[in-house]
Amino acid sequence: MLTDLLGIGKIGSQPRTDYVFKQAEVLLAERWVTGPVRAAVYDALATLPDVEVVKGVKSITGQSGVALAYVDTDHYRHELLMDPKTYDLLGTREITLCKLDNLAAGSVMDERGIMNSQVVPTLGVRPDGTSRKVIMPKPDDDPR
Repeated sequence: MLTDLLGIGKIGSQPRTDYVFKQAEVLLAERWVTGPVRAAVYDALATLPDVEVVKGVKSITGQSGVALAYVDTDHYRHELLMDPKTYDLLGTREITLCKLDNLAAGSVMDERGIMNSQVVPTLGVRPDGTSRKVIMPKPDDDPR
């Protein structure tokens, strides 16, 4: 999959790095993805010529990590923050590099953090084994 993604030049007018970064973010947010797979995704992203590794970053939740970052054609800096030992995704950040309306250059436009996420055996079961009531809409409650 990564070979396919890295081989792409542009998707329409969207540059390759932008597309690959967004696809990697979706994949990395899934907690079922193993550490070795996450490491391979980060390694592949780091091979892109316009991606840099930034050490000593902190996520919005205060977790320390490493970021992979790139600047898109609209002058936004995109960052994927990861734990350097487990390769868990700690969060994402988007920063404007130029003045935008009432925002100064360097302002954080969007920032997301992941505090904890675990795989559970079934719907309604918490990681500690306790259960919670799950309310699912009935098929005929669908507003579409």
